[in-house]
Amino acid sequence: MDCSVQMHTDCAFAHIIPQGWGFVKWVQAPFFAQILRRAFRNGTGEELATALPDFVLADLLSLAPNLRLRFPKVPANPSLDPKSEQQRLFENMVAFCEALCSRAPLLLVLDDAHWADSGSLALLRHLAR
Repeated sequence: MDCSVQMHTDCAFAHIIPQGWGFVKWVQAPFFAQILRRAFRNGTGEELATALPDFVLADLLSLAPNLRLRFPKVPANPSLDPKSEQQRLFENMVAFCEALCSRAPLLLVLDDAHWADSGSLALLRHLAR
């Protein structure tokens, strides 16, 4: 994978900035739900959704449930034990980032990470690896 993901934590708000997609208005967190909502907005969302398997998209929709209205035909993933579900979600978030950066370099900008819950911090650590 030819992708550079940078984590920067002293900017004002959480967001993704794919190079070449133009200026992006900064909006406040929650971190990963906001990132997903922005990535799947407007026409770029349909293209991105078709690049991801349904099982990846299903986990992403669990992080940003309001997106389910845009993708009602995506079935939910089967339930697993909590540790396995967390691992599947983390790997599917990596797949999402890989899909984004296959189109252009990706920069994740997060602010106030010290307010994040332990699950969000664990996901952030997983993505940083």
